[in-house]
Amino acid sequence: MKKSFRHVLPLKTSPHNTRKGSDAKTRLSTLDISQGRDVVLELRCHKFFAHRAVLSENSPFFKRAFNSKFSVATSLMFSLDDIDDDPEIVATILNHVYHVHNEDIPTLSAGHFTLDKKTEFCYSVYMTADKYDCPLVRQEVCRRFFNATGALVKQSGSTSTLTPIVATICGPKALQLTDLSLEQCMLKICAVYIDAFVLDRGFIRELGQGNVLSIGNHEKLDALLSHRHGTDVSVLPDIQAHLERYGHLRRLSSMWSQG
Repeated sequence: MKKSFRHVLPLKTSPHNTRKGSDAKTRLSTLDISQGRDVVLELRCHKFFAHRAVLSENSPFFKRAFNSKFSVATSLMFSLDDIDDDPEIVATILNHVYHVHNEDIPTLSAGHFTLDKKTEFCYSVYMTADKYDCPLVRQEVCRRFFNATGALVKQSGSTSTLTPIVATICGPKALQLTDLSLEQCMLKICAVYIDAFVLDRGFIRELGQGNVLSIGNHEKLDALLSHRHGTDVSVLPDIQAHLERYGHLRRLSSMWSQG
């Protein structure tokens, strides 16, 4: 049986690349949904045709829902009624679940986003994947997020655009998610690119004000830098130099917050 779905209304297109956005919509709209679909995910005026078996296999959330004693277990329609859910994000997750995505996933089409927007999009996809408990999607998003963030730092030579997203994921006001993979990924990024963060006055200022890392994540980053836990040692050729720079960063941030 062919596993597929279709989004019956057009997705939003990025102003950066209308032609490629249109191509993505065309590919999405021509997917064959004629075989085996037995559930329709509703999100406001959008509908996504899917298969209970596929959703259950990829999401404990849907598995529990379809095995429950409530009417949703047998109903053709399944309402995703969270007002914060973005139809394009849901489509991206289904793309991954059904293996109909392009190499550039989690974006819907290659060149659809600049690198800084791609990191933001990865975060949004992760939040929705966490809400609906999709482990494989979370894992893939973390990989894409790490790669996009690394490319952004190497391209710009700066971490200035990352400070807000570090705070969003690892700061004291960060949302408490079911899965901590993205938080761990963000801390790994901070450890790997500590040299760039040290030179970022905005990051130092926000760190000193306690806005970037929670106390717990301060300790985790210290551990990453000190013991390389979860960090690829090949990208940290001189751990002592990084420790010295990070110590300098901590002292600078303390001075900044006092001044």
